[in-house]
Amino acid sequence: MLCELLWTGVRLSASPPKIGQLCLFGQSAPTITAKQAQLTKKDIEQSSNAIEKSMVTHYIFISSSYSKGTRIAYDIPKVGAVPSDIVEKTNREITLRCGADVRLGFQCIHVESEKWEDVVKADGFFGDMYVVPTLDEFIELINKDRDLTAKDVAKYIICKLRCTHLRMQKILYFCYADYLCQTGAKLLDDEIVAFAYGPVVANVYDVYKGKYGDLSETAQRMPFGKKVQLAMRSKILFTKKGTAKAYSIDSTIEKYKYYSAHALVFITHRKGSPWSHTLPGKIISDEFIRQYHVVEEKKG
Repeated sequence: MLCELLWTGVRLSASPPKIGQLCLFGQSAPTITAKQAQLTKKDIEQSSNAIEKSMVTHYIFISSSYSKGTRIAYDIPKVGAVPSDIVEKTNREITLRCGADVRLGFQCIHVESEKWEDVVKADGFFGDMYVVPTLDEFIELINKDRDLTAKDVAKYIICKLRCTHLRMQKILYFCYADYLCQTGAKLLDDEIVAFAYGPVVANVYDVYKGKYGDLSETAQRMPFGKKVQLAMRSKILFTKKGTAKAYSIDSTIEKYKYYSAHALVFITHRKGSPWSHTLPGKIISDEFIRQYHVVEEKKG
């Protein structure tokens, strides 16, 4: 199965940037159905046959790189009419190695040379993209952001709620426990440890230890500035099964948003909870969470 390409047409000449159409960094790209994506073959053949043989067609795959903080592009420049299966084959390779739900955009543009500078000169839409020289490197950059980390979720939580470190850690744990029990799959690969005040994600603790008071002020100083919440949600959506993960995380945050840090600690300390079954300083196992999270979900 091919991933869903966002097809926005053939760009023949200079035109103003079309903001918001195509995998913009910090935004969610719209998608089309796989059936619609297949129509790109006919579009490409028609446009290729219509241009002069001396023209160069740039077939451009576009995605986002949150590690680089920009949009990324993989450019395939070809002279004259080119069989449309070049797009399908490349798309299939990306899908195979990145997953069918990867967010991917596609455009082609006709210019007079193979130089990327001429593409940018013809259409400013492409001006801020980082061009990746090989398909392997393009896929590697995408996959670098496809795994959700506890630090990502922690940043998202403190963007949405006024949180102390203690409160954020408890909500982060509940995000993990809810998703695990609902889907049977891990939300994160990070280890959760039994601390004195309940479950804690150790590597997130290392980042925020010694920071007191409202962590939302820290969020406002992150590289994304005031749009950090949108950017962090987009990053979650970009990960594998990102839509389901974002929905689950939002549901958990909504469920516990009125609980104080001490109330959340009290819930995790209930008799029979996963934390109560774990020795201090040891990892709280997924098995314990699956078995005993129900104790934490009881009202009262």
